[in-house]
Amino acid sequence: MSIQTDELLRVQDIMRIYGIARSTVYAKAKEGLIPPPVSIPNMKFRWLRSEIMADIAAKTAEAERPYGGSHAS
Repeated sequence: MSIQTDELLRVQDIMRIYGIARSTVYAKAKEGLIPPPVSIPNMKFRWLRSEIMADIAAKTAEAERPYGGSHAS
């Protein structure tokens, strides 16, 4: 999805989605643990909804494999 058609999320949205504090949002983005924001003139920083949803989907899929992959029984 391109930035022209993607929804832009504010830091408050990211805080709610991940359940973390404002300072943690920026720290995790800086560490590469969540997608980084984009800089939009006159809007400060915004996150692309598609990138956040993809991050959550990847983390959910990873969590469903607690041993790092499939295990043969």
